[in-house]
Amino acid sequence: MTQFNLETTHKLAIQSYDSGVINIALSGNQELDGESDSDATGKRIQSMKSSFILTPNQIIEQWQYNAVSEWSLESFEVLISQQPELIILGTGKNLTFPDHQALQCFHQAGIGVEVMNTASACRTFNVLVSENRFVVAGLLII
Repeated sequence: MTQFNLETTHKLAIQSYDSGVINIALSGNQELDGESDSDATGKRIQSMKSSFILTPNQIIEQWQYNAVSEWSLESFEVLISQQPELIILGTGKNLTFPDHQALQCFHQAGIGVEVMNTASACRTFNVLVSENRFVVAGLLII
């Protein structure tokens, strides 16, 4: 399981990921609808076991896609509605590019998009959030 040092962040960040789960470290004031646990250091952790969207400030769990082949223009509306400077698409264990026409919606909205496997997307999300950039990640579980 890959883990990250999150000592300097006050926003949501990916603490770890492994096959079938991505663990999100919650900031002290973060309120979520789902249940959260605490790790050995007392940090609150939200374990995600299905695809979701992550911003620096919220987890959107109602993004129920299991494969890149299921993505369409409608799949990306909630990502675009967040109006980030960059969208990261994590495509699961392997890098798989979505349909070119579906990706055009990001260009039309003036939002950058990066497509990568989910492990890379998790690491990239944390780096960009640590730089105080407003990014949104749509992540398929590994």
